Amino acid sequence: MSKSKAVAKVNKEKTALTSAGALLGRGFENVDMSTVTMPRAKVMQGLSPELQDGDYDFRQGDIIHGLLMEKLPEKFIPISLWDSNTLFLPRDTSKHKEFFEALGIEPVDNLIICKSLDAKVTQMSAMNYKSCNNCPYKEFGWDGNPNTPPLCDKTINVLALFEGMDMPVVIMFYGTNYKYGRRFRDLALFSGGDLFSKKYKITSVKESNDKGTYFVTPVKPAGKATEEELALAEEMYTRFANVRIDVDVDDEPEAEVEAPEY
Repeated sequence: MSKSKAVAKVNKEKTALTSAGALLGRGFENVDMSTVTMPRAKVMQGLSPELQDGDYDFRQGDIIHGLLMEKLPEKFIPISLWDSNTLFLPRDTSKHKEFFEALGIEPVDNLIICKSLDAKVTQMSAMNYKSCNNCPYKEFGWDGNPNTPPLCDKTINVLALFEGMDMPVVIMFYGTNYKYGRRFRDLALFSGGDLFSKKYKITSVKESNDKGTYFVTPVKPAGKATEEELALAEEMYTRFANVRIDVDVDDEPEAEVEAPEY
């Protein structure tokens, strides 16, 4: 299919324009699309609850679609990139007392203590922080000890369209996987052109340290997008260009990564 025909095919489906600038099908004219919650790509680790569910046949290292509960293909087209910050409540309840004392706040039951979708302005914070700029917990040495790692998870997010799938998903690079997100970001930046003009391949690789064994997800180039893929990716980019994307996080990073977050 030629690029002009592929673009025309996509344009035919563009029927409604919301105030957020997202192109949608008919019937969504009155829906607030300023913020949407997207499913994420999840890496199956030793503590992942999906491995204990008899309805699925996942293995450690599998990368799955968190909503469709299907194993994802290896190749994807990145649509957009953004940073976010999230401060999670520790999974280990024995650490809660020390955790809240360190923050200087009263205990709360929230899984997420503080969150910023753009790593700038907070959307919710039990500590009443309005901005990430004046928050010490995203940096090393927040308690005066330069070796103390951050409490807040810095995350590189990728809105991705996987090969053969119509529903996008967010790949999150945080904790022990954060360095691979930076490498992918730099690779995409220096390769030139639109982010979504090229395809990439994501795989899971086992790593170990003194805390245990876990899987990380390095990314490698996988060639250029086809004309039809490029047209679909460009339509997807336009749809979400002015939309703030939240990610469906139903468990904390420690439940997936059996290793120190930094």
